Amino acid sequence: MENLVWSSEMSVGSDELDCQHKHLFSLYNNLLVVISNDVANKIFRLSDDVLQGFVDYAGLHFEYEEGIMIKAGYHDIYLHKLEHKTYINRMLEAQSELNKNSDPKEWEELCKFLSSWIVNHIMGTDRLYTPYIRSVSV
Repeated sequence: MENLVWSSEMSVGSDELDCQHKHLFSLYNNLLVVISNDVANKIFRLSDDVLQGFVDYAGLHFEYEEGIMIKAGYHDIYLHKLEHKTYINRMLEAQSELNKNSDPKEWEELCKFLSSWIVNHIMGTDRLYTPYIRSVSV
């Protein structure tokens, strides 16, 4: 599993949203470190805590981002919100499974999902609202 690395190509045209996206990268990278340490020690309490923080922050970020899209009159907000909801549901499902069985392979699968989802969501779905939010002060 590799760290996520931010690049300027990922910018959505808002310093605040870019900062929040960078923070998601940081949380993901921190999760990788904690999981690696927990696997070595065969305990996953820290990973559980870090994962919960990740889920909590993503929820706050989604709320902020959706507010900006509403303010900007973004026309595809319903589909965007649906992606956010699907992500949160997947994360809650993963948390539940990992609480029952902290198998290192399960953590690896979650990290693959997270890294793929974060990058693809920012580079795809998020970048679609860029022209709309440029007209709104964020």
